This record gives sequence, structure tokens and C-alpha cells, in this order.
Amino acid sequence: SEVCYRGSSKTLASAFSCFWDQFARPIAGTIDFCLDAIDLTSIDQLSAPTNSGGGGGDVLNPEADKSLQLAVGSAVHELAHVLGVTSADMIFFYDSTTGLRRTLNPQMAEVICIDGQMRELYVPDKSVLQEKVSKQGVRFFEVTLPTVRQVVRNQFNCQTLTGAPLENQPSSEAECFGSHFEERYFFTENLSAVQGGVPEILSSLTLGLLHDSGWYKPDYSVAKVSVFGHGAGCEFVEENCIVNGEVPSYSEGSFCNTEYKIEGNKFLGSYGCDPTHTGMGVCDLVDFSQLSMAYTPPPPEFRYFPGAPSLGALTTRADYCPTYTVNAVTCKQVPGKLEQMKLPILDYFATAAESDSDSSRCFNTDQQRPVCLEAECDAVNHVLNVKVAGRELLCSYDGQTHLIPDTGVTFECPKLAIVCPDMICPANCAGHGVCDYSLTNPTCKCFDRTDRTPGCFESFSSTPPRFVDNGALSRGVALALAMILPLIVLSVC
Repeated sequence: SEVCYRGSSKTLASAFSCFWDQFARPIAGTIDFCLDAIDLTSIDQLSAPTNSGGGGGDVLNPEADKSLQLAVGSAVHELAHVLGVTSADMIFFYDSTTGLRRTLNPQMAEVICIDGQMRELYVPDKSVLQEKVSKQGVRFFEVTLPTVRQVVRNQFNCQTLTGAPLENQPSSEAECFGSHFEERYFFTENLSAVQGGVPEILSSLTLGLLHDSGWYKPDYSVAKVSVFGHGAGCEFVEENCIVNGEVPSYSEGSFCNTEYKIEGNKFLGSYGCDPTHTGMGVCDLVDFSQLSMAYTPPPPEFRYFPGAPSLGALTTRADYCPTYTVNAVTCKQVPGKLEQMKLPILDYFATAAESDSDSSRCFNTDQQRPVCLEAECDAVNHVLNVKVAGRELLCSYDGQTHLIPDTGVTFECPKLAIVCPDMICPANCAGHGVCDYSLTNPTCKCFDRTDRTPGCFESFSSTPPRFVDNGALSRGVALALAMILPLIVLSVC
């Protein structure tokens, strides 16, 4: 259908709310899934029992596991839209501390939307949403709600940030402010616009927005911490992802700068660990002038390679910032890809040391590709334990290197904040405390001094909405202005 196919990308699903209570809180909605974009066949496929004795039950094979993850993630994403994670809902949000409407007297105003078009529509209060311009001159809208703002500050280790940027590229023709978190900063968030490249999680960013709506009281203890840009500092958000063609220190582990090329039958590119370190991929940096497919090259504000204006990432929604996401292979898939000769072969003993277990993680090496090794986050000693060929190697600091025993292969320890994100200020302190990165083991300082939970899970209370909203007309107008919210899956492999 027209909703499911948009140019070179496919839409996974779309959703909107359609019925509301007296407080304008959504109580019913519709979700449409584009089944052609989800491999249901592989979801149903089961592998043989995993233990040698033949018991233990069936488990999803690696391909099915990846498809199931995508399907479930899509459902969670769209349900969040129905519950209120849309810019159209923000005008009806309540203050969870007072129970009063955040936008007391909604007014129609002329707004320049993210697609550059001028429209007249209702605008939320500035305590909810504000228009901003980046250092690079990019216009966008930012969620300025208090819990959301504090989650973002803790996520990036930058206490001067003012909120969460929304996607600056429209995901539908009706979109004005944006209803997804910006892909450039929130690449591994479930509520970003693009899904499918790497595993994504439900974090306190989404739960915080739902909390700040005044309609819900979330359980932050189930939230995960996004790995993307975790603890990287203000520069990760405020500066370019690539500077003069190089990957700056704050972008290491998130972005790459090796061009993807194929000359004849020879692949000229670079494998690296994906941003989650649960798998590997090829850097999606391409020369748009050489592509046979129809892609829009980077605009001036998203050009990061001097003298090469047509270089940019295939993941255009991430502001053309390149990542290791092409030909993505999870650690569970590595054995199968090696059998199919779809991955470079490492030293025999290095390959033998690889693990495809649930706890395996990707480590960059000095060879043609990374290696997947069994690893465990040690919260007591604040280190990463790597198990190789019956031995245990400690990653005590970021960038530390180890030689895989009996091989000539050296692997590099990733940033602890990326490979063990939940070990640092769980749930980003639920947006109700400050993550103190000055400590060797960063911990939460809760705003409520009586809260002793590791993630400030008990530092808040929610006051139910007090103003009865009978503005059905304004609710209907807002819905008509921003109705269907699609989730895009990147189709580049």
C-alpha cells in the first residue's frame, strides 16, 4: 500500500490514537503492520535442540531471533505512539506534579515545519516543545519536558542540554514538529524513526515522555540505557559526528569513516563492531555520485568530508553520519556466515575462540574484521570480563588491548559505557536524579534524598489530571494535522 512503501525505504508499521477520555488521554488506537517488511517465515523457524543430549527444547535460530526482535520492537514503537508519543498529543499534556494542563490556552499559530512548509496549527507551550537551530544551522524541534530533559543530560553526560531533539527530517507528509527522537543522537532508541540496523531498546527517554504527559506513572526499573553516545559528553550532541573526515574521540564506538566500495568482485570496505557491540557490520559511508540507486546526497550542513561533498551515510536520517550497519551480522550469526564464506576468516585459533552465546560481544581487532567473544559485565569491580579459550581477560579501561591466546590477533576493549550501559546510572536515574560521572563508578544522585534505589525509581509521585478536557474539536483538529506516524526500516542491504 501507499503507507507501506515510501521511495527506497519500507515502512514497518504506522499508528495513531482514535479515542480519548475526558483528559484527552488516548484510550484506543489503531496499528497497521506492513507484513511484507517483516520476515514472518524466519520467525516461525526453529533450530534443533541446542544441547548435545537432545533435550533442552527448541530455540529461535539466529535469523528468526533477529526478525522477532524487529517485529516486537515495531509493535512497542507503534504502541508508544498510540499512548501519546506524538507531537500532536503534546498540546494536551498535563503536569504530573500539579495535575494541570501544561498548555493552558492552546492557540493557532503559523509555524515553519521541518519540511520547510509554513502551516497554521496548535502549538504546545514552550515548557513542552521549542524550536531550535543547531550550530550547523539545522532547524529542529526539541522536547523540553523536565523528565525527558534530565534523561538526556544523564545519557550524554552533559548537564547543560535543554531537551531531546526530535527528528529533523519528516517521516510523513502531515508531520510538522516531528514525532520520533532524532536518529543522529538516539540511534539505538526504540522511538527513533529508523529500525532494523541494530538492536534497539525501550529506555527512560520514552517512559519519561509518557510520564511527563501527566497520563501515566511508568515503572522505570524495566528501562534500559541506550548505548549510543552514552557518556560521550556535550560534544557528541553539539558538534559534528565526523570532523574533517576523521572520527573524533567522542564519536568513537558510534560512527565510522571508511568508505564502502566494490570494485569488480572485490569488496573494499571496513568491518567494525556495530554501535551495540552485539554484532558487526560494514561502514555505510558511500559516494552518492557513484550509486545506481536513487538517493539524495548530503546537503551542505551534513557534509563531513572536505573536498568530497557527495560522501555520506546511507542512513540519511542520522544526518548522514556513517555507522557500521551495512551487511550487519549479529554474534549469533557469525558461525553461519563463516560457513557460507560471507565473512573474512581470522586466524584458526582466533576463530575457534569466538562465541555465539547470548553473552557474546563484538570486539574490534587489528585484523580484517572484529571477533565475537564471551563477555560479562562485572558491576562490583566495574570492569568487563572477557573469556577466551578458557582464560579470563579483564578490560579495566577503555581502549585497552589484549592478545587472544595462541594467536597473533589483538582485540580492543570497547568503552565500558557502551558495552555495559546499565552498569552506569541504571535507567539514566529515571530522569529524577543526576548521574555523577566524576566518580570512578558513576552513580545516581537522586533529587529525593530518601530514595536509595540505584536508578531513583522511587523519587517521584504523579498527580492525576485535574482539569476535565471537553475540547473534542481541538483534539480532532490536532489529530487531523498529524495523523499517521510511520516507522521506517532502512533497506540498504
